Amino acid sequence: MSSTLGQRIRIIRKSNILNQVEFSNYIGVSQGTLSELEMYKPERFMDFRETSATS
Repeated sequence: MSSTLGQRIRIIRKSNILNQVEFSNYIGVSQGTLSELEMYKPERFMDFRETSATS
């Protein structure tokens, strides 16, 4: 059984005992973006990748 990118992000966050606000601050995105990434909204993930690549 394979997991989605969003599921893997959530596993990493929870394994570090962080809530969404704490983890989003740590990785430099808003809590809303993290929530959308965890729910794996592909259009949001593409926006995140493009922003990260240019930073």
